[in-house]
Amino acid sequence: MGIGPGVLSLYATMRRDGLFNAVKQVVDIGAQVLVCHDQAQSVLDIFDAFGISPPEPAELMRLSRGASARELFARLGIEYSCVDASGEYGALSLDLNFDACPAEHRGRYQLVSNHGTTEHLLNQFNAFRFIHDLAALGGLIMHALPFTSYVDHGYFNYQPNLFRDLARANGYELLGMWINIDPKFTHFIPWEHGLEKHIRLEMSDSLLLVLLRKTVDADFAPPFQAVYEHLVPEAVLRRYRYVVDGQLVSGRRGLLLSLEDTVNKYNTLREPQQFVRQLSGRTLLREVQRRLFQRLLSLLRIRRS
Repeated sequence: MGIGPGVLSLYATMRRDGLFNAVKQVVDIGAQVLVCHDQAQSVLDIFDAFGISPPEPAELMRLSRGASARELFARLGIEYSCVDASGEYGALSLDLNFDACPAEHRGRYQLVSNHGTTEHLLNQFNAFRFIHDLAALGGLIMHALPFTSYVDHGYFNYQPNLFRDLARANGYELLGMWINIDPKFTHFIPWEHGLEKHIRLEMSDSLLLVLLRKTVDADFAPPFQAVYEHLVPEAVLRRYRYVVDGQLVSGRRGLLLSLEDTVNKYNTLREPQQFVRQLSGRTLLREVQRRLFQRLLSLLRIRRS
């Protein structure tokens, strides 16, 4: 488990874009070390992005080749924690297959990072729930996980649609998704469906990088894979939760219906005797205004937190 050049490059970009401005406490899923080897420039780039004087060459080499992530974040002025069953590097010793997030750590961290840990766990539900519980409202969740190849590295490789579905089930804002075609490289490519047809990835140990923001203060919800929702009864989908405009809803309402269909369904339930199938412009405008108001309220709650 380690933080490579691609992740450090993304961190530097996040810092320059202001996404690290509110990050005071970071927690890693897994006790991470830096694995930059011949790409020490990626470590220098982090210091430059944070406006910190770079270390001397010998110290830079030491940091790049196996220093604890705790040491790097301490130099950046950010409080660092990690969770690992091994207890290495001062980690909170918990087994993510079984253990729940301790109460004193719930909602505490402005950045939760998962740099190659969850693929080693069989209990994916508990692992992603643990990550969700650690994140503060408005906090960031960062994943850097096996995408292609990595034969026998862990139990799992990950697909982009998992994180899209996690986002809509839990109200995460999907800030970005990228592929790092080789973990030794610093560059990453924005993910777009169909991109895999144009890049030779079948023999490469590539990473999927995902950046999310937690926008709803609610318990973790597992997703149902969206592409198969049309095959199952409504009674099954009612067990699943989605977030629309900062509000929790159940079943398929709002996510798979158009705005017009959503308003029509709402009006049918509220005024079945007076319902008119033709949606008026005034009704549509009211619904748009209501949604904008709800979104603004959600953003205000995040900023206050």
